[in-house]
Amino acid sequence: MMMMAIQNTDDERKWIRIMMPNTKSQIVSLCVQGDVTEVLQYIHDHKPNLPELRLLERRYTRRFYSENARLHIPTQDRWIQDVLSAYYDYFIEVLTKRVSAEQGEHLLHTRLNSCIPTPTTDLDETERKLELLFKDKGYNFLGGYTRPYRGPYIWQKNSAEEFQVSLPYGEQTVIVNFMHHFLMLSWLHFASFGWGSTGGWATSHGLYCVYNRYKHILHKDAFLVSYLKHEGQHLMDMRMYPNMAQVDLEYRAKLVELIYYQDAECLIKFAQEAKEDECFPHSHASYQIITALDKQFWGDGQIKALDRYYGIPYKEIAAYSRTLLDEHTASLIVTS
Repeated sequence: MMMMAIQNTDDERKWIRIMMPNTKSQIVSLCVQGDVTEVLQYIHDHKPNLPELRLLERRYTRRFYSENARLHIPTQDRWIQDVLSAYYDYFIEVLTKRVSAEQGEHLLHTRLNSCIPTPTTDLDETERKLELLFKDKGYNFLGGYTRPYRGPYIWQKNSAEEFQVSLPYGEQTVIVNFMHHFLMLSWLHFASFGWGSTGGWATSHGLYCVYNRYKHILHKDAFLVSYLKHEGQHLMDMRMYPNMAQVDLEYRAKLVELIYYQDAECLIKFAQEAKEDECFPHSHASYQIITALDKQFWGDGQIKALDRYYGIPYKEIAAYSRTLLDEHTASLIVTS
């Protein structure tokens, strides 16, 4: 079924502008955990105190629970529309838990096979064929997982820039490929109405960065630390420990963020997204970190008591984060 554009009302556009930052951050953190039913529960619990949430509730209901949801597809190319529609339908099914991740992938594979000349028996192979077809149309296509779900990144243009990044265990020269003109930014962008998304990723060839996410903050910690140092640590770890699990990669990179940040901003984000589930590497790594900090500073298991993180000097949190990173590195050396 073709999905057509649907316009936001004036009230919805106003709400997007005035939405309280903490509420927005909380909703993005819930989206990271891959279940929009939790988002709607949060809205239901808080909308008596925040009436504006009713508008957000309407947007989520219309996107995820309407029988014939209509979604914006930014192209007139019919084939691209069919591919993106297949992914959108998959996102809706798995994010609402109507089907399991495995069932969702089976349905997605069937839909995508109808978009390629020769169907395959393997979804990875189907996405490799899609990559070639998108290349012919002038687009880059990266398939695979952003755990726990499938969801491609599809963009049109790259521009490269070199950076020198200081990390706890040395300097790292990195090439950042800034990506422009996206058609799709995987499932988190879809689940959060664009408020949250992957900022980029690391490969053996360098770093890839979603330019629009950082273009106004290239001089701030959100880019210099949460992107450059985080992804730079990934590069270093993938070179030193090529078989490292994704959860461990994220754990180490998030500790690097805490070491270099100037305040508790990213710590609060980690606390909000923390979840004890290895199917969600980012959330599980945050859970490990917040649990360790709780044990060190309070020991009472209240990992969601966010306000108290402002009660101790941030430099103490940064110093203990370095201790945790050193301990983890020592364990890698012993077991290697």
